[in-house]
Amino acid sequence: MIETIAGWAVTPERRAEISRILYQAFGQKLAFLLRRGSEQEHIETLDAIMNYANGLVFAENGETTGVGLTKARGQSTYRPEAVMRRSIGWLRARILSTFIDQSINSDDVIRVDQLAVREDRRGHGIGTTILERIFDDARRLGLSRVALDVVDSNPRARRLYESLGFREIHTRRIPGARRYGFREVIDMEKRLD
Repeated sequence: MIETIAGWAVTPERRAEISRILYQAFGQKLAFLLRRGSEQEHIETLDAIMNYANGLVFAENGETTGVGLTKARGQSTYRPEAVMRRSIGWLRARILSTFIDQSINSDDVIRVDQLAVREDRRGHGIGTTILERIFDDARRLGLSRVALDVVDSNPRARRLYESLGFREIHTRRIPGARRYGFREVIDMEKRLD
């Protein structure tokens, strides 16, 4: 059985599964936020700082296999800075809330901040399904655009986004990002019909 679950309905057990999937997908890129520790400690940190309320979870036969975290109109995919400070410290929380968790300045766009599929289920249409559901949700909310970004070291994801109608709108070179596995971030956007 295949199901999509609204983020606000996620159980604590499923939160842990989502955090593991995010760590598999973004652990290297998030390394500067995660303090030294084991993989399990990093997963617990992600669970503590992420706000899953504005997302969609994809499950097959009861197992979490993918997640899409979004924000629109002032929402955030991270918990408030004061909450994050307890898990990642003042400086990391400030960096995250100031530079990474960019606010949406437009009333007609939804931003996909995180899209991740469990490693063993990649290439099975789960990412496409999650994005199509996000498109439907955006239309229901009266939004006309979907935005996301992809790093230059992930051509597979970029091809997926382009196949679904996303177009590059801007490329940002990120100084020092090479140590985290990428050099540039490509901002992409799709206009909804």
